[in-house]
Amino acid sequence: MTEPAKIKPTKPDAAKGRLRFITCVSGNMLPFIAKAGDACLVIPTTFLGASGDVIARHGFASYWRLITDTRCPPDLTALVARNLKRKQIRIGGLFKTSWFQKLYVRLNAIPAKVLAQSFDDYLQDNPALTALVFNGFLTPNSILERAAKNLGHPALYLEGGFFPGTVQCDPQGINHDSGLPRDPAFYRTVDLSGAELPTALQKRTPKRTPKHRGTSQVALPEHYIFVPFQVPSDMQILKLSPWIADMVDFYGVLDRLSNRHPGLRFVIKEHPSFPLSVQGRVRANPKILFANTVDTEYLSQHADVVITINSTVGLEAVLLEKKVITLGLAHYALEGLTLQANSEEELHQRVMQLPGWVPDATLRDQFLRYVNSIFLLKGEIGNPDNSLIESMAARGNKNDRYTHSLQQ
Repeated sequence: MTEPAKIKPTKPDAAKGRLRFITCVSGNMLPFIAKAGDACLVIPTTFLGASGDVIARHGFASYWRLITDTRCPPDLTALVARNLKRKQIRIGGLFKTSWFQKLYVRLNAIPAKVLAQSFDDYLQDNPALTALVFNGFLTPNSILERAAKNLGHPALYLEGGFFPGTVQCDPQGINHDSGLPRDPAFYRTVDLSGAELPTALQKRTPKRTPKHRGTSQVALPEHYIFVPFQVPSDMQILKLSPWIADMVDFYGVLDRLSNRHPGLRFVIKEHPSFPLSVQGRVRANPKILFANTVDTEYLSQHADVVITINSTVGLEAVLLEKKVITLGLAHYALEGLTLQANSEEELHQRVMQLPGWVPDATLRDQFLRYVNSIFLLKGEIGNPDNSLIESMAARGNKNDRYTHSLQQ
C-alpha cells in the first residue's frame, strides 16, 4: 500500500491552523485522507515506514531490541489473534491449523509491536490532535485505538452511517459501542427541534457471489419472519453477539424455533459481502426459505416480523414500522422499540409475545429523529467535504448538539 506523504508540523499553528486530526493508513481511510489534505496528520502503517519512524526517534539499538524480543504485551497479542480469527472464518485452510496459528501470531506480533511504538510516539508528539479510528476492531486501527486509550488521547471512531449520506462519528465507539443512550426516557425528553426523520434506507449494491447469482423468482410465503444473516467475521458477530457464534449456529436456532412454532415461516437472506453460504452445511427445513436474490428492502417491507442479531437491517425495519427482535447487542435495542432475546429460551418467549406486542410509535419517531439528525453526521467518509470535516472537529472538541444533549 502506498503511503500518503506525511505531514510533520513543527508548530501548533502548522498547516495554517487546519490540522485537526491524526489517523493511520488503512484501506477504508484512504479516500478520507486524500480529501482531508492538511487537516489530517497521517501515520504510516507499512512495516518499513513504521520501522523508519521508530529508528529515527529511538535509535537502531532500541528498535533491534523491540523486534527481537519474543515477548509481546497480551493485549497486543489479542489484537493480532483477532485478525487471525477473521482469516479463519473467511479463508480457513492453514489458518485453522494450530501450528500455523501460532506461527501467524508470532510473526505478526513483530510489526504489531513496531506499529504500537510508532503510534504511541505520534500521539505523544501531537496531543492536541484528535485520533480518527475507523471501526477499531481490526489492525491497524485497533492498534491506534489501543494507543489512544493507553495515553488518554482524544479519539473519534468512524464508520458508515445507518442511513444514506450519513457517518457515525463518536468518541466511544461505533454501533452498540457508541455513546447513544440506551434509556428510552432520554428520547422522550430530549430537545428534538428541527430534527428530521430519515426518509430513505441504504441501497445495497448487489454482489455477484455464488450464493447471490441467479434470476429465478422466489415464491415468498404470505406471512413470514425475515432473518437477515450477517458477516460472521465482522465485529457485530465476533464482539457484539454474546450467544450466537456464527450463521450456522443462527440457522440451528431458527431450525429449533420452527419446531416449537410449527405455524411460522422464516425467510433468510445471506449477507452479500460474505462469499460463503451455510446452505451446504445445514439440514434443509421446509419452513425456512433462502431468498438470496431478493432485494433486502422488499423482504423487510413484506415481512410480519424481522429477527436479527444486530444488523442495520433491523434499524431499517424499525423505520418501516415492523416488529423487530434483536438477539445481540444493538444500539437500537430499546425497551418498547424492539424485543430483545438474550438466549434461545428467551427468543421462544419473545415469539410467543409477538401477537400482543406493539412497538411504541412515539418512541420510534423520537429515536429515529435523534439518530438521523443529531447523532449521525451528514456526509460520506469516502468523499468528505469541508462541512463534514468541520462537524467532525466540533464533535471532537465536544462542541456540537449531540455532545450537549448528552450533558443535559
